[in-house]
Amino acid sequence: PEKAPTEKAAPEKAPTEKSPLDGRTLRIKQSLLAKYGGTKTTELSVAMALDWLARQQKRDGSWRLTGPYSDGAVLENRTAAIAMSLLAFQGAGMTPKVGKYKANVARGVDALVKLQDGKGNFYQGNETHQQLYAHAQAMIAICELYGMTKDPKYKEPAEKSIQYAIASQDAAGGWRY
Repeated sequence: PEKAPTEKAAPEKAPTEKSPLDGRTLRIKQSLLAKYGGTKTTELSVAMALDWLARQQKRDGSWRLTGPYSDGAVLENRTAAIAMSLLAFQGAGMTPKVGKYKANVARGVDALVKLQDGKGNFYQGNETHQQLYAHAQAMIAICELYGMTKDPKYKEPAEKSIQYAIASQDAAGGWRY
């Protein structure tokens, strides 16, 4: 007669990430939330924030830092506003083809890519002390989007933004901001 197994069956393994961006897919995201303490309250907070951002988006796909809010920024930085908004949506797994806010993301990405000049720079404002800061945010947003979607239309803007960042590095190895 066969002996009954003495070990319990191993619990089902949580899905694993191949890339940090994989954590934004629903199945892996749920596993990571459970593992690291995400709750219904935290997820509701994220949902409310994304809903608010969606309502603030302008017709041209951009967002603003200066308002129409009573406590908006003193200086406008469209590049930073678009990039930070896109990063919030992308952090929740949204892309131009996936998620509740896919239309907002698509319009936002179009607005961001329109800002990029021939050298790869995204910042088109007058405050030079904000240039590399805003460009870096936009570079992260477009590179993450390319990483999330593998859509070839985001490859060139992503690569150009990286080349601009490399060209902007000073001789001492740093950047202005």
